[in-house]
Amino acid sequence: ENAHIIEVMPQDYMLGLYYWLAYTLGIKYYDVVIGGALQGGEAFYLEIDLLEKAVIKMLNTRVYS
Repeated sequence: ENAHIIEVMPQDYMLGLYYWLAYTLGIKYYDVVIGGALQGGEAFYLEIDLLEKAVIKMLNTRVYS
């Protein structure tokens, strides 16, 4: 009941797999596009300050059941 998922993805490649998995399990899900473009199909640049802001926002978001 207290689980949260924050998914970090590149700006040019998004899938809904983890969203549906979290939804099915009743887990709070936050998708965050804070990466740069996918490079070579394997890596992307991650903005650490944006990740930190996203985590803080997620932790401060009140979820009503």
